[in-house]
Amino acid sequence: MAGWIGAVVVALVILVVVVLPLVSLALRQRWVTRQGSAFECSMRLRPVAVGQLQADQTPSTNWVLGVARYSHDRVEWFRFFSFSPFPRMTFRRNGSRVVDTRDPDPAEAVALYDGQRVVRIAIGHQESIEVWELAMSSDSLTGFLAWLEAAPPGTAINGF
Repeated sequence: MAGWIGAVVVALVILVVVVLPLVSLALRQRWVTRQGSAFECSMRLRPVAVGQLQADQTPSTNWVLGVARYSHDRVEWFRFFSFSPFPRMTFRRNGSRVVDTRDPDPAEAVALYDGQRVVRIAIGHQESIEVWELAMSSDSLTGFLAWLEAAPPGTAINGF
């Protein structure tokens, strides 16, 4: 009888330690993608210094897989593997502009989804501008550029 109780306890521990977090991650991903138009989008977790050349940094560092979604006047970015229901980064339409786009370096391509392009986005205003790098598919990039340009009437587009 004691062996049976031990087996039940082990099964419950496995359920709590392994299965429950996996189910939580899956439910969170479903919630994030169902709250708006979502697309696969990786992000470099540290902003690039303004004026810094691509060659000045190690290309493959700090890339994190994620999902971005459109939400009214902003794009919210979520880590793919996270339990947090809150976005890690938010890009507002009226304070963002695309600096440039490029193909990922071979070292970067290993850390990104297949077929993604890297886009540099400047956020902020003249006193404090940060440049962030996102990586997304060509189709998602086209949609992102259209979203940036399609501000509702009466709002400043790319408020720089």
